[in-house]
Amino acid sequence: MRRGVYFDGWYPNQHNYHPSLPMRKLKMIDDLTEMGGTTLVWSAMGGGSISLAYLEQEAYQEIPGRLRLYGHLNDAEFIAHCRERGIEVFGVVFEAQGWEFPAEYDKDHRLLALNELRGVGEPGWAGLREFTKSTGPQDWAPFEKYFPDGLTNSLGEPVTDIWEEACCRDLDGQPLLTDWVICPDREHICHFMDRNNPVWREYLKAIIRIQIDAGVAGVQLDESETPLGAFGYGGCFCKDCMAGFREYLQGLEADQLPDELAGTDLTSFDYAQYLRDHGVKAQTPVKVLPMGRLYAHYAVESTRKHFAEIAGYIKEYGRSQGREVLVGGNFYNGNPEFDPRVDCVDVMITEMASTQHAQPGWFRYVEGMARGRDVLVAENPYHGVIPGMITAINDGKQYDRLRCSLYEGAAMGPSMTFPYGSWMGSVTEDAFWAPPALLKEVGAAILATDHLRGHVSANEVAVLYPVADGNDGEFDGPRWGYAADHIAYDALIDDLRVTYWPVINAIAGADIPVDSIPLPGADARPNDVTAAGLARYRYVVLPDCRTVSPEQHAELMGYAHGGGQVIVVGEYGLNLGATADQLRSLATVIKRGESVVDLIEDRQLTLSDATELCVNTVDLGDRAALHLLNFAFDEQSDHFTPHRDTTVSIRLAQPVHRAVLHRPGRESAELDLTVTDDRVTFTLDQIDIYAVVELIGA
Repeated sequence: MRRGVYFDGWYPNQHNYHPSLPMRKLKMIDDLTEMGGTTLVWSAMGGGSISLAYLEQEAYQEIPGRLRLYGHLNDAEFIAHCRERGIEVFGVVFEAQGWEFPAEYDKDHRLLALNELRGVGEPGWAGLREFTKSTGPQDWAPFEKYFPDGLTNSLGEPVTDIWEEACCRDLDGQPLLTDWVICPDREHICHFMDRNNPVWREYLKAIIRIQIDAGVAGVQLDESETPLGAFGYGGCFCKDCMAGFREYLQGLEADQLPDELAGTDLTSFDYAQYLRDHGVKAQTPVKVLPMGRLYAHYAVESTRKHFAEIAGYIKEYGRSQGREVLVGGNFYNGNPEFDPRVDCVDVMITEMASTQHAQPGWFRYVEGMARGRDVLVAENPYHGVIPGMITAINDGKQYDRLRCSLYEGAAMGPSMTFPYGSWMGSVTEDAFWAPPALLKEVGAAILATDHLRGHVSANEVAVLYPVADGNDGEFDGPRWGYAADHIAYDALIDDLRVTYWPVINAIAGADIPVDSIPLPGADARPNDVTAAGLARYRYVVLPDCRTVSPEQHAELMGYAHGGGQVIVVGEYGLNLGATADQLRSLATVIKRGESVVDLIEDRQLTLSDATELCVNTVDLGDRAALHLLNFAFDEQSDHFTPHRDTTVSIRLAQPVHRAVLHRPGRESAELDLTVTDDRVTFTLDQIDIYAVVELIGA
């Protein structure tokens, strides 16, 4: 399985300047090799949202001899050397960012300063605007090199300024800004760009061509919800979004249209003008807009459509160059609107909305959403423990906290990426540089047990996540959209219409191995939840699955009739009418807030000491693996309190004849087994932070 590295490589004690990443060095590759990293995300050639000419300089610009002394490389060289070491480098496409940087020029229009000014030469700007007009720095290749025939917009007009043409706009027509990457004490400006605009999609494809030509193993589509993220600022009302919404309305059946549109000529309907005519002000939250929910449904559909187009282009262009290029998508916190887009990617990348010390339920959720793909998880500097942890680490404390954070992903399924100069946001002047020796130590331990990881569990409990209801639940939250103020998804739990999160967190926190399975929206992707697929589970939990297709209901009925135990929490199948009672009659039905854990009586696994332990299993065919994680951190000692003499009893489908205990920093040890019927029992003398028990069948 892939072992990810959050490879921004930003400088310590300085702003993390998007979109261009610092130059890479040979020493970095040595570090990556020693820590066992295989896949780098946010790692190379992000400068396309400054200009294509700047991006080509990132890839190929000659490195001065003074920098060669310290092993500096251009990005194409770095990618090639990583490939020699078996390390995949993903080029990053910042899909929502369009940049303008203050600059200083000499009389020949050569750059003297960019972004951080020196007070020399003539002031000016360098970015997308100058690139389009071929008025950028003297050493930038002209716009015509990349688009010999120019670009035209959706109205057939020639494009003379991509920065203005392709950005998201509020109801007053003003550009939206990506304030999460703008450093407030700098003059630079970043427009929130709109992938619904065909001009921007053509530009993104040009970025992708350059990255693939430079040798990347994969392309990471960052901000992959673009322009859905604009809902954090009230939504986008540019001409292309309004045209798309008009087309969406025309495709609806008459009974699906709201009463407000009765008698309206939809061929000329302008939603932005409609809102202005009704006194709506710019950046009013979408959830309170007239027809806001309908506009949200259109936005989700358009992001899915255009993400698929760009992801498909990566595959198409890569194959035209004789290579199979990987597609990675940043799916943020795994929000439900990303579910149908998973089928477009080879690697799922997530950026936790709120990184906490223990969140096994969330890890199992994103592992389930990935549907068998590797998941690479990046920490988030907002609304979580990371700022405090970094401060503590810099003071020589909380090393065990960081170890546990990295082991948690390994235990729960995804890869928690190793921080290597990773993002600390646009305000903090620093980057997350973890102690190299610690990363190498943890990397060696994860690599040593890599053969005991996989995407198929042996868990007997599954919780279904109702994707359609989750989308509606997000819309009904305090503010739909998360870009503007980095609202943590977990913080919205009490406001969502589904009770999935309290349920999955309670089960995962009660030493019960659990899977999460998305229940797809009927209009988003084909149903893959079947009675046959669920048959391996002893319990299936349905938390507020209000919207269930007839096909899904029939499969759930098949599971129940086959002897599976269904637990319904809250409401079920409201769209099915009386038909839903068929399943309720076969299920245990409880109200929201009542304990699901108490209903899981026939436990797959029991522990003699279950205090702050978390567990997960992996089915490896001829063997299984039991992963155990210790969350019992003692603040006073700054270490985890070991679990001693923990007796484990576990039920598995396959027979077990041997058990081997693997722990970081220790020799593997054979365990004494007691086999009774379908259970095996053994005792672990000590669990410090992380342990894996290899259960061998032959």
